[in-house]
Amino acid sequence: MNLEGAKLDGVDMQCAKLDGASLKGASFGGANLKSVSFVGANLDGADFTQADANFARFGGANLKSAKFLEANVERADFKGAVGLRFAEFAGAKGIELATWGPGGVAGRGAPPPPPPP
Repeated sequence: MNLEGAKLDGVDMQCAKLDGASLKGASFGGANLKSVSFVGANLDGADFTQADANFARFGGANLKSAKFLEANVERADFKGAVGLRFAEFAGAKGIELATWGPGGVAGRGAPPPPPPP
């Protein structure tokens, strides 16, 4: 599915399945993305500013240059996502309750991962 550059601001997409979709540069500002599955999707440059991505799944997704500014990522699953170190999480809520791969969240504006035990 090709939705590159789509403007989906404020849309209620709760429980949608967008696995493998091409969403490069798409805008989800303020959208309801609760429990949406983005597994393996290309989200390079996507804008999730103030979106509610509670319980969303991003495993294997390309999140390079994605913006989660002031977004709710509580209980979102980022395990296996690529490009996280280039994503922006400034002001994001629920970071500490999201699931991360090795190294935790490394995006700009995010708190550093906790030290290893």
